[in-house]
Amino acid sequence: MASNLEYRKPQKTGQKRRNRETRQAYLFLTPALIIIIIFFVAAIAFALFMSFNKVNMFSQQFRFTGFKNYLNAFSDKVALKALSNTALFSFVVVPLQTLIALVIAYGLSSHAVKFKKTFRLIYFLPTLTSSAALSLNHRL
Repeated sequence: MASNLEYRKPQKTGQKRRNRETRQAYLFLTPALIIIIIFFVAAIAFALFMSFNKVNMFSQQFRFTGFKNYLNAFSDKVALKALSNTALFSFVVVPLQTLIALVIAYGLSSHAVKFKKTFRLIYFLPTLTSSAALSLNHRL
């Protein structure tokens, strides 16, 4: 069976337009990428550099110590407790809070909930009361 549709080569103008749009997209992304590089990547690199040095911030002196800072940190009981608290918070509390928030959001957007407006009011009430309390506290 012969088809009425013929294969056509893509037109050059469409390809040029796509290339121009791609260049424009990269130009729009450039300021954000510069900010990310300056404030995140450079900060992480400098923190990593400082972690391998003994730093005197008053005299701006850096003395290379290698892994000695890490050995001291992992042998200190207070630092280990702080690390375990951070790990607990990161791997338990944050996912649980996210799960609870998703369940509440689903419940408030679901059609099966009978008192949806009441639940929304209760959920939003702390925002309203704090604004009202601030306005009463700072009235002219």
